[in-house]
Amino acid sequence: MAYLADSDSDGDYSIVVRNAATMSSDPWGFPGNGDMAAPSIWGDVVAYAADPDDNGVFDIYYRDSSDEYNQLRVNPSAKGNPDVWRNVVAWEEVDPPGPDTEIVVDVLDSPLGPLFISTDPADSSDPAVWGEWVAWLDDSAPDNKILAENLITGERVEIDQPGKSEAGPSVFGDQLCYLASDAGLTNPQLYVYDLVSGDSKQPWTAPSLALPGDTSIFGQHVGSWISFVFEADMFVSELQR
Repeated sequence: MAYLADSDSDGDYSIVVRNAATMSSDPWGFPGNGDMAAPSIWGDVVAYAADPDDNGVFDIYYRDSSDEYNQLRVNPSAKGNPDVWRNVVAWEEVDPPGPDTEIVVDVLDSPLGPLFISTDPADSSDPAVWGEWVAWLDDSAPDNKILAENLITGERVEIDQPGKSEAGPSVFGDQLCYLASDAGLTNPQLYVYDLVSGDSKQPWTAPSLALPGDTSIFGQHVGSWISFVFEADMFVSELQR
C-alpha cells in the first residue's frame, strides 16, 4: 500500500510504501522542499504526482525496483491524479492553453510517448485504468457523466443517468464502479456497470445528504467513501455474481 505522510514534519508531504504482510514501511521524498501527491500502486510500481521544484506545478513520476524518481511526464502544464495498472499509467493534465484538463495515458518504457484520450473542451478528470479500459469523469454534461474507452478497440461507453451526478470511477476487468447522487447531492448510490454487457447493479444507497467520494473494485468486492456534514464513512459490499 502507498499513502501520503509528512514523515519529517517539514510541512511537505512524501510517500510511504508499506508491506501489508510484514507492515514494514519505506518512506521517501524529494530532498528539500516540494510535495508529493496522489500515489497509486501496482506491484512494485508506484505512480505519483510531485512538485520537487515547489513551484505549484505537479508532474508525473513513478517509482519501480530501480529508481524512486523516474520522470514520466514533466512540462509546464499542471497534472495530477495518476492511476497505474501494470505498466500503464493514466492521469489528468491541463491541455494548453487550458484551463480544462484532459486524460493522458502512457506505457512505461514505451517509445511511443503519452496519448491524450479525451480532447473535448470540458474538464476530464479522476482517471481509472485496468486492462483494456480507462474511465474518467467528464464535465461536459450539466451534472457530470462518466466515460470509458477501450484502449485496444477504441470503443467508448458513456454513463449519464438522467438527473444524477456521477463521480469516483474505478475499474476491475470489464466492471466499472462509480457513485451517483440525486439533485442536491442527496441519496448517494453505488453502481457497478458491466462495460461489455451493459448490465448494471446497485449494491447500496445512502439515504442522506452527502458528498460522493472515490470507489474501489477488486474481484467481487467494491468499496467507497462518502463525506457527510461532520464525518466521512467507508462502505464495502460483496457482489453476487
